[in-house]
Amino acid sequence: MKYIVYWEFESKDFETCAKKYADLPKELEGTSISENFAFLGETRGFQLLEVDDPAVISKLSFYYAPETDFTILPIVEVSQVMDAYKQLKS
Repeated sequence: MKYIVYWEFESKDFETCAKKYADLPKELEGTSISENFAFLGETRGFQLLEVDDPAVISKLSFYYAPETDFTILPIVEVSQVMDAYKQLKS
């Protein structure tokens, strides 16, 4: 499944978060669909991820705790939404 993962941390935690990011275990990386983006001048951003096991997303958020807050939203391609709509209409 695909997810958009928004992340945010306080600037006082920058060093800790940077170290965790550099040392991220391979099993928590998932499959990145996009680069990890940051909003300019802020300590927040997002990344698009695809994982087979949603537990990976939970483990990722636990790994970065307690410094980083996450908002995790499952996403689908518009074509999938349109296919579901067409199936309901037929």
